[in-house]
Amino acid sequence: MVAIDTSSIIVAAGRSGVAVGVRGSVAVRNELGLEVQRIGPFIAYLTHENLPEILGSILGEFTPLEFSDYRLDGSIQKILAGLLEKRIQEYVVRRFRDSIILLDGSLSAGPLDNPLWLVSRILDEAKPGGNDVLAFSKTSILQFWASVFTEDRLGVEPPYLVDMTWLIEEIEMKVKVLGRTYLARLGSGLNIFRVDASTSRRIEEVFGSLLRSDPLIYGYPEILILAHDYCTFTRSDVIAIQSILRRFGAEFFKASSIRDILFNPLDGEWRR
Repeated sequence: MVAIDTSSIIVAAGRSGVAVGVRGSVAVRNELGLEVQRIGPFIAYLTHENLPEILGSILGEFTPLEFSDYRLDGSIQKILAGLLEKRIQEYVVRRFRDSIILLDGSLSAGPLDNPLWLVSRILDEAKPGGNDVLAFSKTSILQFWASVFTEDRLGVEPPYLVDMTWLIEEIEMKVKVLGRTYLARLGSGLNIFRVDASTSRRIEEVFGSLLRSDPLIYGYPEILILAHDYCTFTRSDVIAIQSILRRFGAEFFKASSIRDILFNPLDGEWRR
């Protein structure tokens, strides 16, 4: 069983761009135990001038010619993390065989960080190796619809999987849903998740293998939580990255706050 996740952070903002850090992790559980590998962190100072080159290094020959949709704001870090995650997924489906590959998010393709050609290629390359791909989404419109399609109305009791692909295809008009989408509650008292699946086996067999192989934390696979924890940036990571950037001549200044300017003489260190 293999779990993949990535995270990103804006380390600093400059006059012409932003300094971004991205990192990924791969958690593997097998008969020998559990192993977690980190990929990165990768640090880049993004400007409008070098953004096409950096995105090109990730996307290669399929890099879009127009970059008008890419902006140097909080979304660019998520786009870079998403593209790094797709490249790690591509490596994993080639490297492992007969495995359950767990992803954080969905298998919907179309946004900037989920190019249709790349997501399709990952899923196509997973099946010949006997790999089953499951993507767990912590936040989804399906959580809302779960209050409408109650267990009584659906006629199900936990644990259950309900195929909701038809609903997602109606809702997500701007993206293409690859695989099947399920409303999943894997035990009594556990949370409900959206789970997208692209499998070579029957979905019931895949979830049976998952439940036998990995503990659930509130209905979410433990190994996917570990992958998330190992790639997340901590305060110490940010300090270390800033220290590296200082060696290259970067200077850091705390952004001024209009509240501090106006109210510090009056309220000192007190804050609401």
